[in-house]
Amino acid sequence: MAVERYIAVCRPLRHPQLCTVGRTYCLIGLIWGASFIDAFADIIIIFVTRPLSFFSVSMMCFADAIFSVRQHKDKTTVVQVRFT
Repeated sequence: MAVERYIAVCRPLRHPQLCTVGRTYCLIGLIWGASFIDAFADIIIIFVTRPLSFFSVSMMCFADAIFSVRQHKDKTTVVQVRFT
């Protein structure tokens, strides 16, 4: 929506050419794909660092309990740009 508004204001004569249904779907897919990278990295780190028996253990679903390895802390620092 913000990209569509930007094009409507900054390039009003080219708006019908740039804002097509196909390009809108591509942009939505690109945004969805970019947001999927963070969650996919968590899943990969869990499968690489934890044994398969980890998935059969009964525990409370807290981020600190599941994502407790150093790699998750490093990934969180990079993704959220937190310096602690």
